Amino acid sequence: MRFYGMAYREVLDLPIRAFWSLFAQIRRLQAQEDMRQLDVFIGGQTSENSKIVKESLEREHDTPVKKKIDFAGTFDREGWEALKRMQHQKVGS
Repeated sequence: MRFYGMAYREVLDLPIRAFWSLFAQIRRLQAQEDMRQLDVFIGGQTSENSKIVKESLEREHDTPVKKKIDFAGTFDREGWEALKRMQHQKVGS
């Protein structure tokens, strides 16, 4: 359940399309983690590589995610209601 960021019961309660959409991302996330482990492993082979990997990870760690959020938008009540209806529909209906 780690990849979903939810408890087991919450995952089971997901609409089926949402579940499969999230499921499709798991292999991508695993590959990303494996690449990081490979970088760290290779980086430890020589002191020069180790320093390069360490500096790269420190840069990544120290760089906050910046995203501009536009709060001036209007709330789409009709779109919200449509999403709520879709959430409760059965697959194939």
